[in-house]
Amino acid sequence: DPLTKLEHEVELLAREFVSNKKELRKVLSAYGATRAEEIEVKVKKGELEEHPAYEDYLSALQLEMNLEELRELLKDRYSRLIGV
Repeated sequence: DPLTKLEHEVELLAREFVSNKKELRKVLSAYGATRAEEIEVKVKKGELEEHPAYEDYLSALQLEMNLEELRELLKDRYSRLIGV
């Protein structure tokens, strides 16, 4: 059933979104940041040691990109779901 498949996909995407969002909050809060770029700025200013802050910056950046992609997928799938 295509509708059931779409419902399942929306559910999985939502779970992944929430998981990524929680992980991003965890990384950012460790540095008192609200966005990945803030960690990078603090490293460049010498306010943070490069290791592990730069690796965490890269992780946060990837999580932000994942969230944007998941947000777009969720919008698309959800709009298709409610339009059915």
